[in-house]
Amino acid sequence: MLTFVDGIDEIIPINRNFSKSWQNFQSFRNTLKQLKAEHWDYVIDFQGLFRSGIFGKFAGNGQNTYGFAHAREGASFFYKHKVEVPDTIVHALEKNLYLMNQVFDWNEPYLAPHFSFSKEAKDFCKDQFKDFQGYKRVAVAPLSRWESKSWPNIYFLRQMEKLSSELKTIFWLVGAAAEKDRCDALEKMCVERNIPVLNLAGKTNFEQMLACLQSSQLFYTNDSGPMHMAAALNVPLIACYGPTSAEKTGPYSPSAHVFKSSASCAPCFKRECPLSEQICYTEGIDEALISKTAISILNGEK
Repeated sequence: MLTFVDGIDEIIPINRNFSKSWQNFQSFRNTLKQLKAEHWDYVIDFQGLFRSGIFGKFAGNGQNTYGFAHAREGASFFYKHKVEVPDTIVHALEKNLYLMNQVFDWNEPYLAPHFSFSKEAKDFCKDQFKDFQGYKRVAVAPLSRWESKSWPNIYFLRQMEKLSSELKTIFWLVGAAAEKDRCDALEKMCVERNIPVLNLAGKTNFEQMLACLQSSQLFYTNDSGPMHMAAALNVPLIACYGPTSAEKTGPYSPSAHVFKSSASCAPCFKRECPLSEQICYTEGIDEALISKTAISILNGEK
């Protein structure tokens, strides 16, 4: 995603799966050599994990590495300068902002990044929706990396059905190739109910997906990667939270509307729900209010 953010001079990709093959390990080693060979005035570890700490250590000169004092997995061992974040700062983005301000002795507020997409990506987006002029364009991402964060298809279907009955709407499904089966099932449910839908799961590259997302007037999602992308793009979004905390990792955007479960076990931070039935999908989630919010957004009232 950083490839399309204005103002970044260079991106050095890192192979995260360096332990899975000799080729991956060689790639990892070459990246460390590249980091070590260049001169960096400041090396700041925003991720705060053991792996990122190692990269920071190799890139630094022994005096210019910065990170969180209480970074996870012992990453702070690799920093020369350890920044204590006040307990009153909870959200991950605000912690990163505090770290940056401390490093440079600034007091800067958060500014959303500005993205630039190629003409090819924009043309791809236009072509997908050429038959839906005059329709409200709504993106839907029914999946997340954690199974516990993936709201059931029936939830999204009810929202789509309600919205479709109120406004002339085209829905499009967001998903990677590995998520196509789940999106195919949701598409089938929509077709059976005459809900206009485009299933783009597994059919876009990353830039095309972002361009389509930027063109959307609303995004339905759970706690997922695309949710944070939409927030960065300032796309109006509705996100449901159950097993994770919106206070810590919620969408950071004035256009985001978050609905949190009131289940006593939420947030549990578990990848898989240990209960026989995942109650955070239903307890405290007011679907009527969600529908009302969506309609207000599309009518320009929010």
